[in-house]
Amino acid sequence: MAGLRDEFLVLLRAPVAPWIWFVSSVLTVVAGPFGTYDSMALPIRVLFWPSTIAVALVVAYGLCAMLFALAPKLNHWLHDGIISVLFSLLFTPVVSIALTMSTSNTLPFPNLLIEVFSITACIALLQRVIKINWPSMANADQPAVVEEPAEPRLLRRLEGVTAKDILRMTVQDHYVEVVMLGKPSQRILMRFGDAVEEAEELDGFCVHRSHWVVRSSILGVVTENGREMVEMIDGSRVPVSRTYRPNLIAAGLISAEKKQVAG
Repeated sequence: MAGLRDEFLVLLRAPVAPWIWFVSSVLTVVAGPFGTYDSMALPIRVLFWPSTIAVALVVAYGLCAMLFALAPKLNHWLHDGIISVLFSLLFTPVVSIALTMSTSNTLPFPNLLIEVFSITACIALLQRVIKINWPSMANADQPAVVEEPAEPRLLRRLEGVTAKDILRMTVQDHYVEVVMLGKPSQRILMRFGDAVEEAEELDGFCVHRSHWVVRSSILGVVTENGREMVEMIDGSRVPVSRTYRPNLIAAGLISAEKKQVAG
């Protein structure tokens, strides 16, 4: 039921809906269909047709939402045809009663049904053309959906660890040591390059052929015995190699001109 309501509201809030109402209202007021041009004065038509069109749109969009809920994969043109027929059968009696009460119009019901169907089909065609050529006009603005970042594949190899726990990775013989904040390190038997690839969803980079760090876990870059070292938030330090130094420059952690940063 919630899906039906949501679909109805999407249709009703679409930018094209008020335009359809406005254009249809102007045309019916000016043209005076179903004999209303002769039987109704202009001020009466100005009141009668916009309100009638508004009710008609609510009914039509309700039918569209129900048909979409029942047959979501229905061909668009077949969908519009079915809606036009259903709406005409449902709304023609309403129009007939309204015209009988407000005018001396005696248009036969079959003729009235054909006219209602013709107008409905034209409006459906207009809306379909708009959807095809200007899709943004036919869709209500939806709240931006914030997608949760994908979890690193590396986590599948670790126990009791979340992405936020990981600080860095280091090569240890044939193993990769994953260092965590506040948790014991874990060792995985795999190639270092594969481990880096499986951690690609994390915002990190290599600073050495044997060391990979998470950007947010870096305190800064210091010098130790004349060598640049990345200082981590857990107090550990990781060596920086010339090959991977550009990664730190790109991250804005060191200057391209200076090869040493005082600690």
